[in-house]
Amino acid sequence: MINIEKNSHIIKSSRNLRGILDYARISTPKRIELTNQATMGRMRIIFSDGASASADFASFNVMVDWVKNRRSWPQSAVINYSEVAS
Repeated sequence: MINIEKNSHIIKSSRNLRGILDYARISTPKRIELTNQATMGRMRIIFSDGASASADFASFNVMVDWVKNRRSWPQSAVINYSEVAS
C-alpha cells in the first residue's frame, strides 16, 4: 500500500505505483530519494506542494530504471544514496 501524506495526513492511498503517477500530475516531484537496502530498494518522493510518498521495490535496479523512465520528471532532484556512499 502506498500512501501520499501531507501535513501528517494521508491524502491519497493506492495499491500500486499508479497513485504516485496520478499525484505527480497534480504536483510535480521535487526530490526523489533512492536507498539500496540489501536486495531491495526504497524510494521516497517529495512533491512540490510538500506532500510525500514512499514505495518499496523488490529490486533496487528495477526501482532505478522505473525512476529513469519517468520522462515527465526531468526537473526532479534524484538522490541515489548507494552512489553517495561509494
